[in-house]
Amino acid sequence: MKKISIDIETYSETPISAGVYKYVEDPHFEILLFGYSVDDGDVIVVDLASGETI
Repeated sequence: MKKISIDIETYSETPISAGVYKYVEDPHFEILLFGYSVDDGDVIVVDLASGETI
């Protein structure tokens, strides 16, 4: 079985302390970076803020 580890970096004008739903429903919410590794291999970071795609 393969193992995938992921991490995301996000931005929202609503503070996360307001709750996850309000945070992600903010019209300015976006995922900036998506990082992942498969089976403890090299980490690959996709910079979505710069236009890269997954």
